[in-house]
Amino acid sequence: MSEQIDNKIGSFSFRIHEIKTLSFTENELSQFKIKELSAKKIENEISFRFGVEKKDEVYQVDLYFEFKTLYKQNKKKILLFGIKTVHSYIVKSTEKNLFTIKDDSFSAPEELLFPLLNISIGGTRGILSEKISTPEYKQLYIPIVSPKNLLNSAINS
Repeated sequence: MSEQIDNKIGSFSFRIHEIKTLSFTENELSQFKIKELSAKKIENEISFRFGVEKKDEVYQVDLYFEFKTLYKQNKKKILLFGIKTVHSYIVKSTEKNLFTIKDDSFSAPEELLFPLLNISIGGTRGILSEKISTPEYKQLYIPIVSPKNLLNSAINS
């Protein structure tokens, strides 16, 4: 899949280079002596980070995404299931300074980051739904994640 985007900062295109599951955890309910899940006790945690590396005339953008579903029991949070993935993209641009890379940080246009984050969220959800085997977990609804809100909350924190 390759997508071309034209905007005020020039033209850029990207393609998925690689998708990997870095880790997957699924704990059995019986391990925690939980007989029935209560939706009120379920929490989800989402985190992500970007990595950018310039290679010749293209950039490799790695988006690490982590999703955890936790269960609150007796003031503790128990990990029911979780996944960490990395989605790697190859990005080309007519703009020479599409990314500004300094030390351990970078800046990039939102018009590029939103689609990459959106694809990574969808890909991770798909992998998660394929890997989960516990019937009770398959019945849970994974919340909708807005890439724009997720990115904005990361920028503002």
